[in-house]
Amino acid sequence: MFLAMKQIILFFMLLFVVFSLSAYDYQTVYSHRTALYADSQGAIKSMRIDSVKFDVDSILYPLKNIQQLDVDCSTPYGASWLGSKIIINKQWNYFLNENADTIKIKTDAKLNETWTVYRKTDTEIWATVTKVELLTFLGLTDSVKTIVFTEA
Repeated sequence: MFLAMKQIILFFMLLFVVFSLSAYDYQTVYSHRTALYADSQGAIKSMRIDSVKFDVDSILYPLKNIQQLDVDCSTPYGASWLGSKIIINKQWNYFLNENADTIKIKTDAKLNETWTVYRKTDTEIWATVTKVELLTFLGLTDSVKTIVFTEA
């Protein structure tokens, strides 16, 4: 009886872990690690989250950066190059820049899928997933989506 009870408890603990691990397939930013990004010229930028608020969605606040305001004036409290905050949910990641504009990345987009990333009066930017592959960077292997941005 005691052995059967231990097996049942172990089964439910394992089931809980499996369901806990079935988080989002792709995510642009993680709150617990420094992220590295490469652009089309191979330049690499990094980003780290300073604080997190959990509500229905996760709201991430990137570490502030030193930014030049004028020729002789800088601030240590400037927004990150990724914006002032990032909202993460199951299908979308929303990046809010310093002007409160929203850039939308569709994390569950399939290969060759296109969506509107940014729209403002006379500007519209589209994104298309052009490649999905396994890549290794600094010894870490992960699945990566390549997204190409075009002006509509």
